[in-house]
Amino acid sequence: MTTKHFNDRFQERVSGLKISDKEVIRLWEKSHDVTKKSNVNSESVCIHIFEDEIVQEDGENQLWVLIREGTLVTTWRRNEDNDEYTNDWGMKVDKVSYQL
Repeated sequence: MTTKHFNDRFQERVSGLKISDKEVIRLWEKSHDVTKKSNVNSESVCIHIFEDEIVQEDGENQLWVLIREGTLVTTWRRNEDNDEYTNDWGMKVDKVSYQL
């Protein structure tokens, strides 16, 4: 299940990149797959790291999803060099993981 907010952010943060439609669909499906596998109440998951040429304008190369109670709540991109708050406390979740 997804929220409207997730759908809007996915469109903005992923579909706006210069990647193929096939890749967009793959990332959409992966978002849903990690949600099904999540075994905690809330989790932030890095599901993909984009190549530098894809995100050269802003450098935000990591794609993250936020799962709460089995629902995709939001998605965002962040720069892998800015991981100051990449922990359960900083992201206000029970678990943080990388499923690349």
